[in-house]
Amino acid sequence: GLLHCVKSMLKVAEKTNIVLVGLPYRHDKPSLNDLISSLNTQIQNLVSSLKTITFLSLIPIRGPSYYSRMGLHFNLTGKRVFVQLLFKSIQEVLELGFSTSSVATHVGTQDALHSTQCQVVSQPLPTPVSISGQNSCLPSANSPQLASHDSDTLPLPRIPSRTDKPFLEKSAANEMVT
Repeated sequence: GLLHCVKSMLKVAEKTNIVLVGLPYRHDKPSLNDLISSLNTQIQNLVSSLKTITFLSLIPIRGPSYYSRMGLHFNLTGKRVFVQLLFKSIQEVLELGFSTSSVATHVGTQDALHSTQCQVVSQPLPTPVSISGQNSCLPSANSPQLASHDSDTLPLPRIPSRTDKPFLEKSAANEMVT
């Protein structure tokens, strides 16, 4: 089952820092929430002694106000809080250089609820790492993207849409091939 999959993944990635996200609750099928809670506890116990794993609990966003009307997927508020929790967990791993096997369970949810921007990490960003001769996509501390901002926040990236010109051109090219 699920625990076997988690154990297998941990064996393969034992020297890799991982933020393992707990299972979200289900408001469309609340009868599953006891099972979900039990599985999250088992997974948390499984990884609690491992230095390279941080378990990210989704308990702070278990209420129905964080989910869509259907109760399965996060709504915008739930997504914002989830991103804040994930960002905080990743930031802690990067600052410490390794995971603390902590359970990340809280973040300034009020900030997450009202913010449409990401905060810039106050620590210097790591230098891009060469991967197969290519630079990492992480910006360096001297990056022009970061240098051009006067405030302590950056706008959220824009997600491409189906109406974007490159997407339409690519779709048209794919239709011509098939």
